[in-house]
Amino acid sequence: MLPLNNLRVLETGRGDMAAYCGRLLADAGADVVKIEPPQGGPLRRRGPFPCGSPHPERGGMFLSMNTNKRGVALDLGRKESREDLSALLNWSDILITDVPLKQRAKLGLARRSLHAANPGLVIVSIVPFGESGPYRDYAANDHVLASMSGLAFATPGMPDHVDDPDKEPPLRPSTPIAHLIAGAAAALSALMAWRLTQSDGRGRYVEVSAQEAVATLLYRDIFNYSYGHKITGRRPVPLAMMPNAVMPCKDGFAILGIPFDHMWDKFVKVMDSPDWASLEVFKDTLSRAQNWDALEPLLREWTMRRTGQEIMETCQKAGLPCFEAFPISRVLSSPQEASRRYFWNLPLDESREYKLAGAPYIFSRTPLNLRRPAPSLGQHTREVLAEAERRLPKEAALHGPPMARPLEGVRVIDFGQVVAVPFGTQLMAWMGADVILVESRVRLTTRTYPPFAYGKSSPDNAGAFNLLGSNKRSVTLDLTTPRGQALAKGLVATADVVVENFSTGVMEKFGLGYQELKKAKPDIIMASVSGFGRTGPMARYAAFHSGVNFASGFGSITGHPGGRPRIMGSLLPDAVSSLFWLFAVLAALEERRHSGQGQYIDVSMSEVLMHLMPEAIFDYSVNGMEPQFLGNRDRVNAPQGVHRCQGWDAWVGVSIETDAQWGALCRAIGYPRLAANRRYATSQSRHTLHDEIDAIITRWTIQRTREEAAAALQSAGVPAGPVLNPKDLLKDPHLTSRGFVRAVDHPTAGRRRMLGVPWRISGAAPVKYGRAPLLGEHSSQVLHDLLGLPDEEIESLVREKVIY
Repeated sequence: MLPLNNLRVLETGRGDMAAYCGRLLADAGADVVKIEPPQGGPLRRRGPFPCGSPHPERGGMFLSMNTNKRGVALDLGRKESREDLSALLNWSDILITDVPLKQRAKLGLARRSLHAANPGLVIVSIVPFGESGPYRDYAANDHVLASMSGLAFATPGMPDHVDDPDKEPPLRPSTPIAHLIAGAAAALSALMAWRLTQSDGRGRYVEVSAQEAVATLLYRDIFNYSYGHKITGRRPVPLAMMPNAVMPCKDGFAILGIPFDHMWDKFVKVMDSPDWASLEVFKDTLSRAQNWDALEPLLREWTMRRTGQEIMETCQKAGLPCFEAFPISRVLSSPQEASRRYFWNLPLDESREYKLAGAPYIFSRTPLNLRRPAPSLGQHTREVLAEAERRLPKEAALHGPPMARPLEGVRVIDFGQVVAVPFGTQLMAWMGADVILVESRVRLTTRTYPPFAYGKSSPDNAGAFNLLGSNKRSVTLDLTTPRGQALAKGLVATADVVVENFSTGVMEKFGLGYQELKKAKPDIIMASVSGFGRTGPMARYAAFHSGVNFASGFGSITGHPGGRPRIMGSLLPDAVSSLFWLFAVLAALEERRHSGQGQYIDVSMSEVLMHLMPEAIFDYSVNGMEPQFLGNRDRVNAPQGVHRCQGWDAWVGVSIETDAQWGALCRAIGYPRLAANRRYATSQSRHTLHDEIDAIITRWTIQRTREEAAAALQSAGVPAGPVLNPKDLLKDPHLTSRGFVRAVDHPTAGRRRMLGVPWRISGAAPVKYGRAPLLGEHSSQVLHDLLGLPDEEIESLVREKVIY
């Protein structure tokens, strides 16, 4: 049995948002039926293709997005097909769609008609900007969403930066990152809504905004502006120079992640203690940051004498989070991924195979697997329609007491550090879970990170903590003591879920590994999140987000032509990993409703990033093609880019998908004859003349503000949008009108803005955005209420510094 074995899902979409949502559900065991038009959906034409030859059954993007699904071909414009759709709707638990809002009624996909066919249906609607607000009808694709979500402005991110912000534009990875993140958020929200429907039998409508799904992940840039009024992303910061930087090496590039003094001392020994390392100008973190111009060439001399692998292996032996920039070939042949059986091998034709990123989480009791390749066009039409006609019986619904919020009644013990766990547990708290955060006053992590409210350094004033701690309860325990460990086990005995992201082996050292926690709560679900997973030769490798970027191969698809690999911004690997481990936990909770059993989930952040680069993985495994840095350009759409506008670091993203949009662009920028010029008649020719076209567009955009340029292009039907920075996001009229920007009061930090949940679920109680807890604020309350400790014992534990 797989976690979602009891779910029936219908997917009807036009792009990769619905497809990716469906794939995550299908891989976890749901019976996902994909509806396509008789001529096939757009993804079949996306590629990359074997040897560059288009084929509807061999496109890399389609094959990657649709494993473990069944395929049905229906012309929803015909009455007969609409009757078939009605039967399928009656058969389904969940419908996923990213069909544009204006087209849904014609296809029988209007919300009212869907619920008329099946009142208990969960409908998941994925749209670029949501179903309300000023941008509701904007033309958009992945490039525009990356621009308007803040991701492009955030990239390259710490410790990387641009040297000349006027010349180097904001950047997006060469993968449909915004669409895939939106699909992951949709899969999460589908399971949230399904929990509500399971409780009362009533269908739900879920609205997912792709822009909000990406924007909410830009945690670092948001807290820096909310608490410090600093616009980060693209900008050099001291933390990137201690050294914590991308460096050239003998065979490419490597990331030196050595920002702290204790790490520097180790690194000096790794370098065989050169005389210059003891100079006064390099004595501490601040000195090294201030004298980076002198330090950088000395480090470069050392790195250029070594390969990236030599740097990585030497530094990792010393416990230093340094990595080479892995090319895709290295990723696909990695002993780490081979040991974890991460990549799935599928037949392409009679003589060839291709590799596909498997699930980025390992379930201990219900492991996921490849059950079927992506369907050929209409492969399962007769089979599925026959099942729907017979209305094969399902197990009875597991109705319980009606819930106001999806995770009501779920208790989570959060041992999370920094971002990768706290981001996801905050989503759980917003969705109604009781999240108990176990903290240590000795190791406070994000409570010590600037900026602080009003410039006053305090564990309760740190924006980095407060913007990920809302709605949680804080308990401080000394987990190095037997009594502290016993109290932690006591809390776990009252809980449903435990999540942690300590270094591999730390929870076991505390006596809190999964096998021990199972003794306290046999049906506990535990998720461990780490850079490379808890098994394999890299399981104990030290890693920051920058190392995960490089070791996953993601750096190989992020960069400007002729340049070096860049770091995706705003600590995104950590935040996006939260979406995946949370999806896995929700799937495990659903499975536990049927089996009564818990399980352990091992989540690899590097494997999450690999999951988000399907085109690059397919192209190398089939064609042997390492990705080339494209900057903001695209393999298919042309022209596509980010163009300079009037104002401080102001840019507009533009992306042309069709010849009609090309004509509209030419007319909008005052070059109507360009549209009729045969030199630019096709996407292929526009690719060849891209530099020339970019110069023409920039001559027009540079005379306008980004808002003026975007508005003029959108009025003409051209996909375009201003490149928003964190300040813009927190003040954006569209996001504000939708209630996505929230203001929360804190007793010491005051009133601060933050971003909220990127989905809306009908019939659910509104999200209550509470404040983050003060350090140890709930220790006495939680230990008294959940463990029954009397006041005298709690006071004794405080004196003994078990609670401290």
